[in-house]
Amino acid sequence: MLTPLPMRTLPILFLLISAGTATANALDTSLLETQVRNIAKGNVGVGVQVVETGEQWFLKGDERFPMQSTYKAPIAVAVLHRVDEGTLTLDHLIAIHRADLSVLWSPINQKFAGEAMTFTVEDLLRRMVGESDNTAADVLQRTLGGPENVQQILDRLGIKNVRVDRLEREIQLEMRGIAAKDFQTDWSKTEAFEKVAEQLPEPSRHLALQHYYEDPRDTATPKGMCEATNEPSTFRKVHPVAPQDHDRVDHRTKTSEGGTPGWLECRS
Repeated sequence: MLTPLPMRTLPILFLLISAGTATANALDTSLLETQVRNIAKGNVGVGVQVVETGEQWFLKGDERFPMQSTYKAPIAVAVLHRVDEGTLTLDHLIAIHRADLSVLWSPINQKFAGEAMTFTVEDLLRRMVGESDNTAADVLQRTLGGPENVQQILDRLGIKNVRVDRLEREIQLEMRGIAAKDFQTDWSKTEAFEKVAEQLPEPSRHLALQHYYEDPRDTATPKGMCEATNEPSTFRKVHPVAPQDHDRVDHRTKTSEGGTPGWLECRS
């Protein structure tokens, strides 16, 4: 078991909440900060925004943090922008082969049968945002031409301080000290991947994890994430022609451990 690093940098936590799920009064920022500091024992960045009022609160809002699963939100923005441009449709079918599968959390991996399965873009969006599915995130990035193209879309939309540089599979391997090119297909099974990772020398895993915390790739500031998803509301901004398509994509998210209800929540 890998010993935790002291005062480690924790992934960014970003919440968009509806006034219907929170108090109608102004955010109690003092209470928020107290609760966050009581929970988080490391260096953590937090962004909170009330959808209806636009009220915001940040903890270390201008500091960069690893996004981990929150980076699936800007990937969704890029996908929906392509839908808006007319170069991609939510009904477009995508074949996923075993070699395309990611690692760790993925309901797609758990139910994968045969050598290939087909999903629509809409289904993959739901799985990526709603279930934090790593395979769905990687497949959608490849559909757009890779992380570089995702970043180019975000740049064209004027979204700053949000970086998407790698596939989820690449991030998870490299942060454990495994070269992305060394990926083996059977690592799509969590038990197999964890067994390989646990066999690596602990010092090398510590070093890889430290490099991950210091790496500017796949990072964002809490303010940047807020700008990307709700100010102005990117989910409306990138798809003004057919907003009903956005209604087809559930913006309520969770992780493998379950998520707190809200308009959009992304957390690791």
